[in-house]
Amino acid sequence: MSEENNSIESSDIETAGTQENSENSIQAWWRESAFVIQGTPKIIIPEAQIPKVPNIYDTLKDILPALREEGELKLQGRRFSGMTEWIPGVDPVGELIEDTWLPPLPPSVTTRMRTFEDVEGDEPGGGGHLNIMIDLSGSMSAKIGMNSSYQDVKIKETAQTLASMLVSGCESGGHTFVIGAYGNSDGNNGVLPIVNAASRFWKRDVARATRIIWGRDASQRKDYKGATASLNNAVETKMSGGVWQSMTGTNSGAGMARMYYLMTEQLKGTEIRTAPLIFLSDCVQRDLDVPRGYYEMQGEFPVMSFDKVMKDGFDESSQSGDVGSLGFWYWARKYSRDCGPVILIQMTPQSWVKDGYGPSPEYINRIRQAFIQIVGQGEPSSDFEKCFMPTVDAAYDLEGIYMDGKGGNLRLIAQRLNEFIKDMNGEGEICCGGKGISFDNN
Repeated sequence: MSEENNSIESSDIETAGTQENSENSIQAWWRESAFVIQGTPKIIIPEAQIPKVPNIYDTLKDILPALREEGELKLQGRRFSGMTEWIPGVDPVGELIEDTWLPPLPPSVTTRMRTFEDVEGDEPGGGGHLNIMIDLSGSMSAKIGMNSSYQDVKIKETAQTLASMLVSGCESGGHTFVIGAYGNSDGNNGVLPIVNAASRFWKRDVARATRIIWGRDASQRKDYKGATASLNNAVETKMSGGVWQSMTGTNSGAGMARMYYLMTEQLKGTEIRTAPLIFLSDCVQRDLDVPRGYYEMQGEFPVMSFDKVMKDGFDESSQSGDVGSLGFWYWARKYSRDCGPVILIQMTPQSWVKDGYGPSPEYINRIRQAFIQIVGQGEPSSDFEKCFMPTVDAAYDLEGIYMDGKGGNLRLIAQRLNEFIKDMNGEGEICCGGKGISFDNN
């Protein structure tokens, strides 16, 4: 190789090296810039979002009437005010008195028609009202899974979340509401205690097993933000004390009786006269079952003894009664007849079903039949079979409630509840039985 070629090649190598060093220097500066993410590029996979829950409370209006403002004038009807002339082609023919119908009249011929005036008047204030009763027994602390933050979720917290949604529904419709809880102890420390009751049954048996958490007066019964904050805070902080503390055992009869007492005694001086009651419970079998001696099996069909359940559920003469499952069915019938529909929503964890601890199909059928045969005795069964929403339901492929990082099956439960409320409703009246929504006691 010639010296000239060597010189050129050497020069080229030096130049190339200089360029490479320069490029490396630039690249090094760029890599070390504070504006550049250091290290191996990360592959970012978006986290799965919890499915959006359908607007359950949007259909709450199906079981509650629109609230009328205080003093609002409402059209009460039309009143006959006299007679006037009827001019063909001008006045509506529908107002023509039937006995004056004639063959077609010339434009100049007139006859008489009735006239009416609209009558307005003050309607009573108030309107739709909803009662919510939450089971706070020890079993409601059972875990149903974990959320996306790896926090345990309990049945109680699921019930509180549902109650929060129902309160939001009341807000959207302007309805009032009361939230209560029941167990078998630590009761009567809520916002509306039982005082001056007529008997030991109310003063002790019911009072110590129940509490009213929200709804002490007219103002609080419309404090949607306050109630929602209380419910949400209880869920987020796992609140276990105060009004949300566990009430150990389960006296379902006391819980049902307390809401009857609320309506007939503590709210009787208000505009609230009728109200649906949504009862949230894990429905442990011994808590709501009709005892074996109170029904007979005809094949696979249980036939309830209505008279026996009512007799042993409560004794009117002695003002004493059962605070367990018999009491539940006794007061559910009383509430349904005197106050409004009773709606039972089951909240059973899926893990219970898998472990054999959950409700059996036979038990679920007995609850449904108890609504039909005891609460709705003498009424069409198609009305009262809608009062129970099981979350262990083969028809909807549900085996209880569970939670995971993607929301579990709560979205399906919410959809089921949506359908349940819509299905209950018919032409603006409650079809799950019971006293309808009205503003009188008839």
